[in-house]
Amino acid sequence: MSWQIFFELETKEQKSQCFAFLHKKILYNFSKKKMSPETAEDLTQDVCVKVMQNIEKILSKCQNVDHFKNYIYKLAKNILLDYIDKEKKHLNSEVLEEISIETPDGIILEKELRQILYSCMGKVNENWCDILIWKEVDGKSANEILLLSGVSERTQRLWRAKTKEQLKTCIESNLQNE
Repeated sequence: MSWQIFFELETKEQKSQCFAFLHKKILYNFSKKKMSPETAEDLTQDVCVKVMQNIEKILSKCQNVDHFKNYIYKLAKNILLDYIDKEKKHLNSEVLEEISIETPDGIILEKELRQILYSCMGKVNENWCDILIWKEVDGKSANEILLLSGVSERTQRLWRAKTKEQLKTCIESNLQNE
């Protein structure tokens, strides 16, 4: 069975075969990314459902099998990145809830610093921040980041350095203005 079957859809049985084929390919792709089997399955289901619900539109945009295949894998990557963003926000909120500073001044200072940090992060390239967070906060290896982002190790180092420098400058500027 190959990707060509998507261009030959006519019966429900063929659609079912397409779904099974797509599921197998996408699940394998996500499984290589060192995530839990449950997460890989959930993300795979999301991709498969989106593709099969919009199959006619997708096929009309794609001129050939390779274009279709690239479109599907790009969709899968975008779904993965959305998932990572949601997890990152969830993780950040959990971490912030765990922080407890006992004095009123400490609480106010912590809130101000957090606002400054998030404000500065909003001014830096989002992809650069993701690379920095994955490496410095999540402790991901360069290979894991490569799988998630497609960015080489050398570029990752460059982006992290630039992000740190821009954040440092922005934070210092904000602290001096207060």
